[in-house]
Amino acid sequence: MSRLERYAKLLEGIDLENGVAVEDRIFVGPEEVIEKVRELEKLYKALSRVNILELYNRTIAHDGMHEEDIYNHGRYYAYFNFELKGQSNEEKEEILVKSLESIVEEFGKELVLKYFPKVIKGRRVTEDLKIRPEDEDYPSYYSEFRTNYAEKMAKEEVPYKVLSGIREDEDALLEEYDWNTLYVTASDGKLIEICGDVYLIEEGEVEEAKVYAQLWNFLIENGEESMYDFSIATDGEYPKDEYNPFGRYYAYVKLELKGLSEEGKKKFLSDTLPEDIVKKIGIEELFQIFPKVINGDLVTQPLTLRPDEEEFPSHFNEKKIEKGKERAYKQVLYNIRAAIVDRLADILGEIKKIIILEKTE
Repeated sequence: MSRLERYAKLLEGIDLENGVAVEDRIFVGPEEVIEKVRELEKLYKALSRVNILELYNRTIAHDGMHEEDIYNHGRYYAYFNFELKGQSNEEKEEILVKSLESIVEEFGKELVLKYFPKVIKGRRVTEDLKIRPEDEDYPSYYSEFRTNYAEKMAKEEVPYKVLSGIREDEDALLEEYDWNTLYVTASDGKLIEICGDVYLIEEGEVEEAKVYAQLWNFLIENGEESMYDFSIATDGEYPKDEYNPFGRYYAYVKLELKGLSEEGKKKFLSDTLPEDIVKKIGIEELFQIFPKVINGDLVTQPLTLRPDEEEFPSHFNEKKIEKGKERAYKQVLYNIRAAIVDRLADILGEIKKIIILEKTE
């Protein structure tokens, strides 16, 4: 079964319009998991509209200590401490339920309250202290800068501590299934594979998008090595500074699109790529898709004195050359794929990222 046939089978009985959006992804699949995730996502959005920070009292705790180092020296500090309003656990729960009355009525007390920690530890408000002060002396060590920063971060971190629990529960549900990513512009469109991804697009856009799939397939079948000259460049020099008046010389992996000039490179593309691809995309756009030069990893240690060109190879590290070559060719593919994806976005317009959930065997 081909990949497109498999996706066609996955789509049988699936309503792409009935998914649940979680951040930038839309999940569809078995109703039992979709409904659970949908409820959690509704709760997430409801709590996102609440001023969660106002549900907590803020104090400063003095029981903080960094782990001891090899010299057995710890560092003491004070930090913001956020605790749900109320004295006893029963009172805290009562105040929280009253504050979130409409949300608790909709989702149930058990589900809502589980995401609210009784205590949330905030940021430090002192610098590191070698000796622990008495509690009454601590305020003289509070840092205005750290206190202001701790207040700023609390506005993000306290709500995050609550809301991240919902995301964790969503992830736990979703991880029980296999994920199949589908990029959709039309739910009643046609399936097409481009750059290893599966798209469902309008029938009328298939031919325009298909040529980019052909370009990518040609590149994978023939190898990116056939398109680029590999060399080791020895023109590298670190900038000079006050501690390094001579600079440091080095060599690095270099890939360059074949052809001696800009026109030569365009001619190489025109002669190498299938005529149909060149005609449909155009040589100017193809020239933009293929990176001209990739400067990769270093293959020498920094050298104080620049060797003569014929002496440079004695400083090359063969393992670094092979690893750098592999990484550089991967970078070529990454750049080309990114350029194709950008052009698909221009052609297809808004593209929804839909995850089809499939029960793990």
